[in-house]
Amino acid sequence: MGVALVLRRQTQYTVSMFTEPKLQDSHSHEKFDHYEHPAGTARAWLRPDGILSVEVGRAEHLNGAPFTQEDALAVHEILEQFVDKVSTLITLVDIRGIRRSTPQARRVHPNAKTARLAILVGSPVSRMLGNAYLGINKLPCPTKLFTKTELAAEWLLQGKL
Repeated sequence: MGVALVLRRQTQYTVSMFTEPKLQDSHSHEKFDHYEHPAGTARAWLRPDGILSVEVGRAEHLNGAPFTQEDALAVHEILEQFVDKVSTLITLVDIRGIRRSTPQARRVHPNAKTARLAILVGSPVSRMLGNAYLGINKLPCPTKLFTKTELAAEWLLQGKL
């Protein structure tokens, strides 16, 4: 059962309870509030360790449709749900559901409250290409690419100390 929220852009988001996917190092399934964009572009939830987890992409993206600037802005709308809940955002963004993106989408930067950003990619080759891109196009916060969720979370939490 979900509760609808109406935001300033008159976009409706569904807030519901769900069980976070069990990670290899998780000890239990716990329930968390999460937000999902109506277009299915992204869903996000705040983990018990304070990391904001974001999954990005729809079936069309897996099938080769580009992730656009409109899609990236939809992700920003989802992140706005968490801005008032935490003092800074340490964010883990899973982009394994995206095969390609437009240059305009890549120019959409993280929220100003983002202190650290870990990006989860699907392969070492994607990680290498992403690191080359980040070497040229610096983001306003420390950013690192990972292929393993656990390593990404560990790096993000080191920044909280």
